[in-house]
Amino acid sequence: KFEHTLAGAAPDINNTPASFSNFGPEVDLAAPGVSIYSTCYVKPAGICSSTYAYLSGTSMATPHVAAVAALLASLPQFDTPERLRVALESTALDLGAPGWDQYYGY
Repeated sequence: KFEHTLAGAAPDINNTPASFSNFGPEVDLAAPGVSIYSTCYVKPAGICSSTYAYLSGTSMATPHVAAVAALLASLPQFDTPERLRVALESTALDLGAPGWDQYYGY
């Protein structure tokens, strides 16, 4: 595990682990990652037929966590990576088994 990093998972619309999601002892948090409306690179080199599309992946979940971390980091009480981590993990909706688990983190 890398110090000062967060590893994410992506549940689906039913809050069950998405088929593509990361899981294991490294997972810290889960964030929405299925059917997220996003900008998309248009064909021929890209994967989309429009500049916007519903996409899925942990790469869709990551911006949710990064945005919340950035908002918290703008407040003086969250002036260290550890304080940010504690705030994110202690306020996350607990999915799956109570407490930390390998599919959702905290």
